[in-house]
Amino acid sequence: MPYYIVQCKYKEDNGSLTRSKMGDIGTTIAQYDADGYIVMTNGILDATLIDSLEGLSNNQRFRTDIGSQHTRTQLEHHLDLNPDIAKEFHLI
Repeated sequence: MPYYIVQCKYKEDNGSLTRSKMGDIGTTIAQYDADGYIVMTNGILDATLIDSLEGLSNNQRFRTDIGSQHTRTQLEHHLDLNPDIAKEFHLI
């Protein structure tokens, strides 16, 4: 069964999510011996982040998902359904 890392980034201003805000994604994938990486955000992925994720996708060992972008309302709905996650990150 594939093992994916999912990173959620909430942008209060609904602005762009940049590569510099994500840390070293490749190292994180390798550290946890994951098969892939998914980023979820209510913002927009900027070109630097998309290029980085596409670069990881081109590596046959890793898979990334850049096709899913979620609105603020959708992310808030997911947090309402999972209050333990919201509480862990001091969002409630």
